[in-house]
Amino acid sequence: MITQEDSHSEVPLLDTLTTDEFLSVVGQRVRNQRSEKGMSRKRLAEVSGVSERYLAQLESGQGNMSIALLRKVTAAIGMSMGSLMSPEITEAQPLGAHGISLTAESDKSPNKADEQANIVVEI
Repeated sequence: MITQEDSHSEVPLLDTLTTDEFLSVVGQRVRNQRSEKGMSRKRLAEVSGVSERYLAQLESGQGNMSIALLRKVTAAIGMSMGSLMSPEITEAQPLGAHGISLTAESDKSPNKADEQANIVVEI
């Protein structure tokens, strides 16, 4: 559990987020994995059997999918349910209702492993 004293030094946890923030993080994880696989949302819909509309809602943090549908989606993109629900949030820092800060660590070069890129996305 994160306390006020150590909240700046520890990674936020999925369990500490509001419902909207939680849905945004889960959606980002799905979108990021789909993008890494080079898969369009249309193709993911075909492979998973989940409609493009549901996928769009999920990825935008607006969808509240059942576990069964999430399982279909994660299986289609080669992602485990465990990684989808990983408690540590490393790819997104919630900023409230107006945006999400994405953090991506560079892994292309061992010398640049500590570099980070911060992007703010308005919702």
